[in-house]
Amino acid sequence: MKGTVDLITPGELGASPVVMLVSTDTSAEKKMRCSFGERYRAVISRMAPGQKIAVLGRYDGCEQDIRLVDCMPVG
Repeated sequence: MKGTVDLITPGELGASPVVMLVSTDTSAEKKMRCSFGERYRAVISRMAPGQKIAVLGRYDGCEQDIRLVDCMPVG
């Protein structure tokens, strides 16, 4: 998925870092909640709202926002 970083949650106290993205893949705006593993904490700390990124992850359901887990930044 490609998107623009909307919000970053560092994932303190053992929680995984989470990045909220606004999708740029479709004409309709969609939000995605992307959970990353510990190994990507340094990469996420360098991200900023408004930055465009691509993410590969496993679909984990959709309530209000699409949830992706086991994410990794790509490209």
